[in-house]
Amino acid sequence: MQVHLNPPLEPGNAPWHAAAIVAAAADISGARLDYSPESIALVQDIVDGFRAEGVTSEDMAESLVAFGCYVGEKMSTCVVVRHMCRARVGLRARPRRTGGAGENTG
Repeated sequence: MQVHLNPPLEPGNAPWHAAAIVAAAADISGARLDYSPESIALVQDIVDGFRAEGVTSEDMAESLVAFGCYVGEKMSTCVVVRHMCRARVGLRARPRRTGGAGENTG
């Protein structure tokens, strides 16, 4: 499968592709991708909706890559990782301790 993106798919262009899919999702689906942890589920709903309509991965390759850039931008903030990992294993946020040298702060 070939993906034709402009600008090309390079790490430095990921924020551009993420912003483009945010705009496209709003225009096409009325979806509001706001970089919140909950928006990751919305991305899944959008992709599942296309699949339910019979759209193949090849048909939407560029969109899938752009959604990947969006998720990557979200992941880079570590917010999703923290929320999803805690939810998955049923943990609550631990209060951070500050202390002197040698004390565990995490």
